[in-house]
Amino acid sequence: MSSLIPRPSSVVILLVALVTGCSSIPTPAGPMATPTRLSTPTFVAMGPTPKPETPGIEPGQAITLTLWTTEGLAPDGETCPAPCEGTPAGQVLSQQLAAFLADHPNVHIQTLLKKPGGTGGLFDFLQTASAVAPATLPDLMILDAADLPKAAQAGPIQPLDDVVGAAAADLFPFARALATVNGRLMGMPYIVSVEHVAYDPTRLEAAPLTWTEVISAGVRFAFPAGESAHADTLISLYLSIGGTLTDASGAPHLEVAPLIEMLRSLETARQAGITTNATQVKSAEDTWAAFRSGTPLAVVSAERYLADRTALGAVAAGPLPGWKAPAPSLGSAWVWVLVTRDPVRAPLAQQLLRHLTAPENLGHWSHAAAVLPARRSALATWETLSEAPDPYLPFLQELLEKAVARPPAAVYTAIAPALRQAVEDVLLGRATPETAAAAAVRNVRP
Repeated sequence: MSSLIPRPSSVVILLVALVTGCSSIPTPAGPMATPTRLSTPTFVAMGPTPKPETPGIEPGQAITLTLWTTEGLAPDGETCPAPCEGTPAGQVLSQQLAAFLADHPNVHIQTLLKKPGGTGGLFDFLQTASAVAPATLPDLMILDAADLPKAAQAGPIQPLDDVVGAAAADLFPFARALATVNGRLMGMPYIVSVEHVAYDPTRLEAAPLTWTEVISAGVRFAFPAGESAHADTLISLYLSIGGTLTDASGAPHLEVAPLIEMLRSLETARQAGITTNATQVKSAEDTWAAFRSGTPLAVVSAERYLADRTALGAVAAGPLPGWKAPAPSLGSAWVWVLVTRDPVRAPLAQQLLRHLTAPENLGHWSHAAAVLPARRSALATWETLSEAPDPYLPFLQELLEKAVARPPAAVYTAIAPALRQAVEDVLLGRATPETAAAAAVRNVRP
């Protein structure tokens, strides 16, 4: 998930904003319809923003809010010492924070930097501090949505259902699912990430929607199939065939029949020369490099496509090819998490959360940062920020509506190695689809 965090951005005031990814996987969506123009956004209010009154604060009382963030989202003073030219995203964020300060002149925000994940990362510090030094906990922080179930179990974070209210309905469905734990919204999704394909329109009239169309097109297709922690593309294809990732008890599993169908498609692609070197491709970054080197069809992350598409010229986007229809993209997210219960600081932290995730603010910032916002109305603001109609926007809107939540970590890590091994064995000709599928089912980690 750290891959979707923007490069360090500039914020030229002594504040920082945090940027943001479990529940069961929704039923895979149906075929992608013909994209339509984005509708005019309907903004969903999340409570009054202008000059709110905070109960319990005396006039002139100085309040410090502590925020935990990560290096890619830090202000100039932390990672970009003067002189620093800054970035468009940093300038937008500075304006938004300045507006918040204007309404809260007695507030100071203290920023502490953490790694995105792992030992010494955001969740690791949250878990450790809540057990041994609760006084050091932040008021508000950014967190990978994959860590939300553990954070909720640890106890320090607060439900946000009443904080965000009707705005939760404005979230893309998969983002809301990722932020929901035991029926409660435990984080407010901020930015999201999905995969799709990029193709060369001078060599393909349209993106292939199924693997049959990929094979018929007769062009090389770069997709991640190598040994790594990444198996999103393979899981998406498996889901498009109707496969499930958990059994009736919720335990991780793979189904033989849909897995065989998936592997047969890949075997046919290998025999047609479509998947050359696929087992050496480990991530969407690798596939993007292959695309830039001349491969006409490749899986890419949306944020990479956003960042680099203008430099390439001939490039277009399409959904991931599936079995009989496009495969649903797996979505991940970063979320805002409210930690404090302090009667004075909590209302201010809630106001800051609502301010930064308001549709216009989130839309302007995410557009400048070239990352995807978690709210429909925030994405819709991009249309007003574009100099000309952009066909990528309605495509993104539909892609995000049909995306499914990335499986919980316990499920993902249980099935991904078995699935990758089966794909590798078939692509290298070491096993038949039937043999590889049977082995994968046996090899799912309990």
